[in-house]
Amino acid sequence: MIAPLQAASALSRAWVRLYTARLPETLRDARRAEIDADLWEHQHDRLGSRAAAGTIAAEIVMRTCLGVLDDLGWRLEVLRAARRDSNDGRIPMLRFTTRQTRWMGLAGLAGGLLWAIYLLSLMQRNRSDGVPSWGLVAPVVVAVLLLAGLMGFLASHRERLGPKGAIGVSLLIASMASFLLANTLLGALPAGTGRSLLGAVLAVGFAILPIPGFALIGLALKGPAGAGAFLVAVTGPLGMVLPFVLARLGIVDPQWLLPDSPVNLAYGIYFVLAASWLAVAGYSTYRRAQTPV
Repeated sequence: MIAPLQAASALSRAWVRLYTARLPETLRDARRAEIDADLWEHQHDRLGSRAAAGTIAAEIVMRTCLGVLDDLGWRLEVLRAARRDSNDGRIPMLRFTTRQTRWMGLAGLAGGLLWAIYLLSLMQRNRSDGVPSWGLVAPVVVAVLLLAGLMGFLASHRERLGPKGAIGVSLLIASMASFLLANTLLGALPAGTGRSLLGAVLAVGFAILPIPGFALIGLALKGPAGAGAFLVAVTGPLGMVLPFVLARLGIVDPQWLLPDSPVNLAYGIYFVLAASWLAVAGYSTYRRAQTPV
């Protein structure tokens, strides 16, 4: 199989294994077999029509990303059915050892801090034109750390989050997955319509999904955690509009708003706040694993 197709297929199968983990064996295996068959059929048909491997890989990744919410909805339905059929009415959605949860909390804390520092470095570049020495590896490391942190947060706070909060965290996980793909698979694909469409989907997933995600978390959690999540959700749309108004009034230097700048002020405010909340969430996961409640 051609390299881009191998990477795209591996990504799709990895996602299937993630959202079917710890489900009843029959349903889990049937879902995985269904996706494997669908992948084979899609590749066979498209290769038969002489489509480029890069285009097919982009289509697979797009289908995977666009199907995240449907996949999570399917899992919730399976869990509800299993809960109705169980004797005590409960079935675990995620379960990690205390040691694993601690490390996931530390990963989330480190990922949030590194992401905030990374963004501030790029914003500093807007003003001084200095090139930060982060390279292309930093975003990938940040995304992996935050994915681990969010999984730990979902597992350790599932009682507090409830259904709405769990969906909110799942949206953040999908957003971080988009960020990871944008910094790995996208760069390996050849230029063309498929790459452009995939880039647009990943950009929307990374920039837009956190807004409803944080809003749902804010509805689910009480206290500073919920208020902070709401602040991030509100800052998202405001942060994309307010700086342009301020620039019009001459309050904000227009160089902060250049479309080709690494991170303009609009996105900088939004994502730095999001990174800070995720760092605190990682610390909360670590503390909760230290002293289980």
